[in-house]
Amino acid sequence: MFKRVKKVENVVLDEEKSHIYLKDTNLPLLMIRPEELIEFGELAGSESEDILIWVGKSNGKSIAKEFIKTSNIASLKIRDKMKIINSILEKLQSLGYGILVLNYGKGNITIDVGNPLSKDYIDNIMAKNICILYNGIFTGLIEEIGIDCEGREINCILKGADMCSFTFEFEQE
Repeated sequence: MFKRVKKVENVVLDEEKSHIYLKDTNLPLLMIRPEELIEFGELAGSESEDILIWVGKSNGKSIAKEFIKTSNIASLKIRDKMKIINSILEKLQSLGYGILVLNYGKGNITIDVGNPLSKDYIDNIMAKNICILYNGIFTGLIEEIGIDCEGREINCILKGADMCSFTFEFEQE
């Protein structure tokens, strides 16, 4: 059984500023409970999906920028870009995003999320907002790595699947 509660080793607190950062980075973190995401959808109504995708993309891009160690990302081969994406997913997994598994083939990336945050809210269909945010985060980090893609959720734990799965299609050179 995967335990969510463990000693927090991946964040640091700047007590002077009262800010939380991802350890060994300048990436500030904002803590938000999944319940707020669920309630946000009810408050924002029909616009909530676009807002959550945008917020997720922005966060995904910010996270990716902290892990890109080259200024010429465009020159990297696709397998090297996948290594960067995988290392970012490992960091997200250590932060409690679930068990993240990257698979890729020609023109396609799939990210499986085992034990996603939405699992705890399986009886609330508005928990789909958590899945929408995941999609945005993954899309943002993939785009920041230099892969122009469109993502969508193809399996969802809220609809009876064992895990959530997201696919991202792109044109491969």
